[in-house]
Amino acid sequence: MKKRPAGLPRHIAKRWWKALKRPGRFHFHKSPEFWRWRAWRLGHKIPIIKPKPRTLSERTITLAAHYVGLKERPAGSNITMFGRWYGEVGVPWCAIYVSYILSHVGRPFKCAYVPSIVADARAARNHLRPLTAAKVNAALAAGHPVLACYDWNHDGQADHVEFVTSITGKTVHAIGGNTGPADWSNGGEVARESRPISYVQLFVEVLA
Repeated sequence: MKKRPAGLPRHIAKRWWKALKRPGRFHFHKSPEFWRWRAWRLGHKIPIIKPKPRTLSERTITLAAHYVGLKERPAGSNITMFGRWYGEVGVPWCAIYVSYILSHVGRPFKCAYVPSIVADARAARNHLRPLTAAKVNAALAAGHPVLACYDWNHDGQADHVEFVTSITGKTVHAIGGNTGPADWSNGGEVARESRPISYVQLFVEVLA
C-alpha cells in the first residue's frame, strides 16, 4: 500500500474517490488538496510544500483582527473577556487588549496603563523601543508588531493604544480595543480605525 505523503488529509470525501475512477466527473471540485491527492494516487511524485512561517507581526495582526466587532457587555461597563483574562474587570481596556493579543501570539506582555507603555519604550525596557513614523512599515515588514500611543489633547499624556497595521501618507491604520467611531478612547468595542498621524504621541516597536 502506498504511504500517504505528509500534508495530505486523512479523511477524503467520497466524491474525491469517485473522481479518481471517473475523471470526467466531479471536476468542479478543483481544490488543491484534490489534485494533490489524485496525482499521488496515480503514482506521481508530490512535492511537499511547507508553509512559510508567519512573523510575529502577522500573527499579532491576524489575532487582533479576529476580535474586530466584539463589544463590552453591558454597554458602557468595560466588562470584556480581556479584562477577565487580565484580572481587572470594569476598567478601561485598550492596553489590556494589547496585552491579551501579544500574550496569545507567544510574546508575553502585561500592561494596563498606556503611559507606562510609553515610558518603557523611551527607556528601552520590556523589549519595547520608540520608533519614528518613517520606520513603522519597515518594522512591520521585519516581523515586529508596532503600537501607536495616541495623545488626543496633546497634553503630554498618552490616552489610547492600538496595533498599527500600516501607515499611508499622514494616516495611521490600526486595530484597537475599547474604541469606536463615537469615542476613540472609550468606544467599548474592538474596531479598525484610520486616524491622523498628528494624534500619535509615540510609535512603539515590540521586539521578540
